[in-house]
Amino acid sequence: MEFPESELRNGFILNPDGALGRYLTPRSVFDAIGDGAKKRDYSNIRTPILALFAGDDGEPAYRPKDDRERAAIERFNVSPEVYVNRYKRALQSPPGGVRIIDVAGARHYIFISNEDEVLREIRVFLASL
Repeated sequence: MEFPESELRNGFILNPDGALGRYLTPRSVFDAIGDGAKKRDYSNIRTPILALFAGDDGEPAYRPKDDRERAAIERFNVSPEVYVNRYKRALQSPPGGVRIIDVAGARHYIFISNEDEVLREIRVFLASL
């Protein structure tokens, strides 16, 4: 997917050659956000929820060169999967109900990588209200 240039310009210092440099946001900000994170509690949300997640389509964004790389990638992918599954379980508690959609082949910015599917799911969700 093509990432919007404006998003890159807002998030990174540009090097003199035009390449992306370091993040504009200092590491201390990311650390403070993580330190202040609270357990998510969706149990009081009384309206229906639509939750879109990047689903696995079996086609990796990067093809490992060997078994060592493949094993490292698999170990790396376990951590985000644990968090995502925890969020999905927590979403099961709201009395208003939840519709969880795994969008196959989506990337982190689902609304960019899979715009048509996101819009379709939003329309289906809204029509069900």
